[in-house]
Amino acid sequence: KAYIRGFEVGTLAQTFIPLNKARTTAFVQNSPTTFSAGNYATVENAYGTPDITSDSTDSKPFKEVFLIDQRMPVTHLAAAVTSTSTHAPADWTVDSVERFPMGAFIFQIDDELILCDSVDSSNQRIDVNSSGRGYLGTTEATHLINAAVYVWGIDHLPTTTTYRASVGADNAGLVRRANVIGVARTRAFEVGTTGTATLTGKHPRSTQFQHYIFDVRMLAKITLASGDEFSTTNYLHNGARIKGSSSGATGIVYIAPQDKKYTAQTIATGGNNTITFTKGDDIAGTGGLEVGMGFSSTGVPISNNAYISAISSSTLITISGAVASTSATETDGVIGNATGTGDGARYDAGNTFHVIQTTGTFTTSDTLTSNYSTGDGADLQVSGGAVIGAVKYYSFSEAHSIWGQNAAAGKEYVADLSMKDTKKLTGTASGATVTLTGTNTQFASDFS
Repeated sequence: KAYIRGFEVGTLAQTFIPLNKARTTAFVQNSPTTFSAGNYATVENAYGTPDITSDSTDSKPFKEVFLIDQRMPVTHLAAAVTSTSTHAPADWTVDSVERFPMGAFIFQIDDELILCDSVDSSNQRIDVNSSGRGYLGTTEATHLINAAVYVWGIDHLPTTTTYRASVGADNAGLVRRANVIGVARTRAFEVGTTGTATLTGKHPRSTQFQHYIFDVRMLAKITLASGDEFSTTNYLHNGARIKGSSSGATGIVYIAPQDKKYTAQTIATGGNNTITFTKGDDIAGTGGLEVGMGFSSTGVPISNNAYISAISSSTLITISGAVASTSATETDGVIGNATGTGDGARYDAGNTFHVIQTTGTFTTSDTLTSNYSTGDGADLQVSGGAVIGAVKYYSFSEAHSIWGQNAAAGKEYVADLSMKDTKKLTGTASGATVTLTGTNTQFASDFS
């Protein structure tokens, strides 16, 4: 019994009180619903979409994507253009065409897409196609000086796209191609924050997407000590498991897209171990090269296992082996560090290679061993073992874009990582002659 409002109340059994609540059930199967798929990277300036499902032969589930160390190329107009501006290159002068591709490509200014035939790197101009204004249904418009010019939807890896190697602000005065510094897999892809559409039914460059990724594996770049360089008899297989003798660290050898060989290169020898390249709007120069790549030429008498020890400009490299001081032009230069494809690929030149980080941390006191250690195809067959000279570990914070090759030809996916909340520029600048430059700073207007 109980007292309710001062009165004693007693019942002989439980009392049921009717409430408005569900009293029936239903069975639902194979019904879609929204959910959070875990960690995601916020991306923008997206072109295409990554493969996320298995649809016949068009896509594959959880396909691998690359984490890239550079964003898509961007510059600024050096002078305003109007909606009626001609297509002459003189009307399309920009701050710089560094890292812009050779040949035709599309770029975006504000809400207009424009088709470009080529660029003039000597005068920092863009050659717009005669029918390039208002491309793909966009509207020709007036664009102010310093308006951002974004290259739209290109592959900026050193696999298919050729870049000019103009001297610029990147990499201590050198412009180089983008490199893969990690790999991951896609779980889901969805809209985050939308922007104003440039094309009907299309998302604009400013739309942010949430790219859900997992199985993130960052790379490490290892440099071998002097005297232990790769050669035709001292090589390292793609997919091999290496181990450090002192640290006990392990890693899986990964031949990244930038690990390749350029053959039939036209070069000119010079004094002080230098090699000169001819550079122009249709010649790549040193833009795709990296310190540590191997070098060879039948017409250049140099020591065995030579490699690039320095890249001085867009036309000049220094190699480890002595060359003749007299100038001579050769057309059979071979520069790079890896050959072959798939599981048959291997490092057989130069002194650098990449591994997927697994356990431990490699150190310069390590002598490396490989699980390919016996038989005619054994790795690291150098007297005394291959010793580490230097190690560079990459982290996700160094990634600036994501790229994926879809199954359908011409359907690549590329997007810039949005750095608004993670990359901040701080400090002070003073003085009447101070000039500030920069790109992708995420301010309302980039430095120009």
